[in-house]
Amino acid sequence: MSPILDNDFHHRIDLFEPGDKTALVCMDVPEVQRLVVENLTEIDYKIHTGLFLEDILLKLQTQTYDIVVVAEHFNASTKETNPILEASHELPNH
Repeated sequence: MSPILDNDFHHRIDLFEPGDKTALVCMDVPEVQRLVVENLTEIDYKIHTGLFLEDILLKLQTQTYDIVVVAEHFNASTKETNPILEASHELPNH
């Protein structure tokens, strides 16, 4: 699937099938996001990217990911106040 350009970011939503290695990438620096996505793609991960907090939290609630890559300071937060990190701790382990 080719990414769709969205304000310097590539928004990516691959279709997941059973047995796929899956990842959610939450970066707010386009160059870093691109590098993470490229590296995960090279090792055969199917990828969703998250650009906005509400979008990311919905994806975490509705999809199980093998890997979630989150910028510690995403959306100008700190490690202690990052809502994505907080929400990920509340998810059941699979």
